Amino acid sequence: MNKEELKECQIAIHQLIEADDYEQALVLIYAVLEEYPDDAATLHFLGYIWLMSDKPAFAYQLFRRALQENPCNKALWTSLGRACHELARYEDAMKFFMKSAELDPDYALAYSNMSATLVQLSEWDDAEKAATTALEIAPTDLNSQLNLAHCYLAKGEWDNGCRACIVTGK
Repeated sequence: MNKEELKECQIAIHQLIEADDYEQALVLIYAVLEEYPDDAATLHFLGYIWLMSDKPAFAYQLFRRALQENPCNKALWTSLGRACHELARYEDAMKFFMKSAELDPDYALAYSNMSATLVQLSEWDDAEKAATTALEIAPTDLNSQLNLAHCYLAKGEWDNGCRACIVTGK
């Protein structure tokens, strides 16, 4: 498999993952890893499948390994943070989301995930700031809208919370 074929496989893997066809994605992932065992993107795909399969400890290990190969990848840092969140390692999750945001201050997903972790910790003011930052970057991000609504309702700001819920339709 040459580098062009690797790219084609990764595009196909990404499409299969988007279609939630993890079984077929895994076939391609394993084939790629046979030839490119250190490929960060493929390790990231495999970690993502583990994360979506409620196996965050396995995902955590794969994301860490992928970051050894590509330490400047904002999406990898965010994925590692998500795995930590699922493992109830909230301080680590925050650290990794912040690293992702440092790499790209306009990466809404880092702030959205940071907001979710802060909601989990009942840090309402900080969660509101993170959700608001995410929404400034990506105004239609549903998760950030829900996190913001949760913050408002938890703080007793009923009007804002209800308006945020109406916007999201939830």
